[in-house]
Amino acid sequence: MIWECKRPTLIVEGAGDTKAVPRLIRETLYLNSIYDINPIPTSISNVEIRRLMRAGELERYIEYAVRNVGDSVLLILDCEDFCPLEVCRNFCSRIEARRPEKKVGIALFRSEFETLFLHCIDEIAAHFTEYGWISERLLSRDLESIRDAKGTLSRMMRNDRAYKETRDQEKFITALNFDKLRRDSRSFQHFESTLLWLSRGMELIYPALK
Repeated sequence: MIWECKRPTLIVEGAGDTKAVPRLIRETLYLNSIYDINPIPTSISNVEIRRLMRAGELERYIEYAVRNVGDSVLLILDCEDFCPLEVCRNFCSRIEARRPEKKVGIALFRSEFETLFLHCIDEIAAHFTEYGWISERLLSRDLESIRDAKGTLSRMMRNDRAYKETRDQEKFITALNFDKLRRDSRSFQHFESTLLWLSRGMELIYPALK
């Protein structure tokens, strides 16, 4: 039996994520011809990986989210200085021990959400010319490993501009090249696979790591 969910409760990090993450969810699902999944309007925000690593904190947030009106739970967070694979294993084990009554999925960006923008910086620069982007190529190394993607974006703008999460995060999603993200970003690949599991998967917890 495939357990389909349509209205996940989101657990996210910053103020910008409360609008940007639902937008990215919708845009990604549209690529897969899925149009009937919409997160509930109120996300659980101001949550960081470091806090959830503490004893009892992840469990507290999951319990609160499961009691919410959504039919499932998605944790979509920046992994920052932690190893995404280790965090997933830790979180999945702890969530499984609680035996949640709803599906719970985990999608972690290896460093920051804004790494997606670095992958598509040419498209964003062409679309939002008012930021006066610096054309020098600083992105020859592994983009997924860049710590402080927000600061990197700010340094690529002219001196009187800086990246602002609540102003720019949702807006920049409109210029993303999803073919490029699917090819080059492991974080996005994992994000998309989590959304497809939400729609079609049979497991109660995702990813199902052993």
